[in-house]
Amino acid sequence: MVDEPYLWHPMFVNFGVSLLMLTGLLQLLLWSLPWARRQRELVDGQKWLVGLGTAAVLATAFTGFVAYDTVPHDEAAHAAMHVHRNWAIAATIVYLLGAALFFAPQRWTRHAAGVMFVVALGLVAVTANHGGKLVFEHGLGVQSLPEVNGNSHDH
Repeated sequence: MVDEPYLWHPMFVNFGVSLLMLTGLLQLLLWSLPWARRQRELVDGQKWLVGLGTAAVLATAFTGFVAYDTVPHDEAAHAAMHVHRNWAIAATIVYLLGAALFFAPQRWTRHAAGVMFVVALGLVAVTANHGGKLVFEHGLGVQSLPEVNGNSHDH
């Protein structure tokens, strides 16, 4: 069981990011290759990606807000958290708007949804970069490494 509420976010973030990115990449494939648009499996697969991606993005955003309020941090990390949060909000909103348009009954909304998925793909790449900086530059949510004295393991 997870003993700190901020540790839920890392468990969900990989699902949200990967499904969102796969949705955007599949959209680019469908636009780029004429034969791909005729493949029913790809079109059906996109429906599954959007449905599962929506659930994963919502869970990721929710756990991200929990982490934002609960993870121990200093002033420098707090400023970096603001940047990550703002990019994440933008990516989430764009993806969810795309999902709403994707499942709307009008035909024109599919193209608009595709544009949203590709924009969200770029936004989530920037968001993930800032999230990585939070962990690897600011050490958020990680335990400290053991101090190495004399007889250390050298690889």
